[in-house]
Amino acid sequence: MVAKLLAQADRASVHDYNHLLSLLFRGLPIDLLGALPQCPDKNVIAGARFIAEELAERAAPVLDIILLRLKHDDAKRLSHAQSKAG
Repeated sequence: MVAKLLAQADRASVHDYNHLLSLLFRGLPIDLLGALPQCPDKNVIAGARFIAEELAERAAPVLDIILLRLKHDDAKRLSHAQSKAG
C-alpha cells in the first residue's frame, strides 16, 4: 500500500490513506510509514501526517520525521518568498 501511494502520489485518495491506516491498526509495521515523508509530493506528506496523528504515540518516531519535513518545506518556501521580496 505504501508503494502504491508513493508510485501514484498524484492519484492517491483519502480512501487510500484510510486503507493504509486500517492496515497499520491491524498490524502492518509502522516503520513502513516512514517512507512517505521522503516523497516530494505534499499530499503524501499530509497523508502521512494524518495517519501518524491517528496512530498517536505508536507513530511518534515517524511523526517526528514528518514534522521535520514539513518544517523544512515551510522554511524553503519562506526563504524563496523572502528572496523574491528582497
